[in-house]
Amino acid sequence: MSITENKSTQDCNEIKTLSQQKNERYLGLDILKILSMTFIVIYHLSLHGGFYANSTSYFTKVFLTIINAMFWPSVNIFVYISSFLIIKKGKTNIRNFFKLWLEIIFYNVIIYIVLCCFGITPNIDNIFVLFLPITRSLYWFASTYLVLYLISPLLLKIVNNLNKREYDITILAIIIISLCYMFGYQFLPLNNGFNIIWFAILFIISGYQFRFGFNLQGKVKKIHLIIVYVICLGLSIIKVNNFGLDALHNYTHIIALIETVVLFTLFQNIKSNNKIVNKIVKYISTCTFGIYLLHDNASATQFMYQNLIQVSKYYTLNLSWLHFIKIVLLIILCGIVVESLRKLLVYVIKKILILFKNNKIQQ
Repeated sequence: MSITENKSTQDCNEIKTLSQQKNERYLGLDILKILSMTFIVIYHLSLHGGFYANSTSYFTKVFLTIINAMFWPSVNIFVYISSFLIIKKGKTNIRNFFKLWLEIIFYNVIIYIVLCCFGITPNIDNIFVLFLPITRSLYWFASTYLVLYLISPLLLKIVNNLNKREYDITILAIIIISLCYMFGYQFLPLNNGFNIIWFAILFIISGYQFRFGFNLQGKVKKIHLIIVYVICLGLSIIKVNNFGLDALHNYTHIIALIETVVLFTLFQNIKSNNKIVNKIVKYISTCTFGIYLLHDNASATQFMYQNLIQVSKYYTLNLSWLHFIKIVLLIILCGIVVESLRKLLVYVIKKILILFKNNKIQQ
């Protein structure tokens, strides 16, 4: 075989491999996405639901301390996975932005109607806020997430055009910024990770992971990652024990950043040959954003916890941690059901529009 033919064969194999990578479904990342949203619900119920502050059970306090520390960077992970998948696809689609926007509108309107039915006036300036894409007064995360999709073409350019040395320097700079921020020296207005600057940084780090990885030429083994995670978990538990759950309200912390990369790397290559498992996990993963929108609307959070779920009656129970788990599962289940109904509604509307379009063409 000639050198030209051999090179041509290699090019074809590389193209085929890249094509397979783009079409590959990451079961592990779907699982991690579900876990990250589950722990977001856990954190919100612990903090906003008052379980951590008001529980009289010592075991429940210990349980909540450990379980919240386990997935400190849940928000980071969710953004990191989304960024990684955008980079893997190699392009962005404006339709995804509008899909997310319409999903936010759906939950805004539904929650507004439900609150009105209960005689509660939603805490918004005017009804038009429900239809705006950037509604930080209702969802800080959803608004910032949408902006990330808007600027992702620019971020993709950065990710694809940096060479290895330039990218190494960029990652080192991010680590230094995170360390400095931890000690109170703020070079950027990161706002503890509650803004688009931090989301963009996570996008860039995930781009490094996609292109080069953090395996250090094969020297990093799974056991090393587990050890690092256990150390970070121990430090996180100490932090919560000393300063309360508010100590986890900082996603730019170096521990949260390390945990994000470590957990992503551990879950990235998890696979299963069971088609049923793959389908179930994939479907629940597509409902995670809906779970967030349902349970963390700023106008409805206190109403949901105090009136609908009535969490206060569980604070003093000896087995309050079991009731805590039950409520978390209930919120997730309700999120999946509502999101499934929304998906069904979208499907029906699409079918009606297609039928209408076909009838119009025939006429």
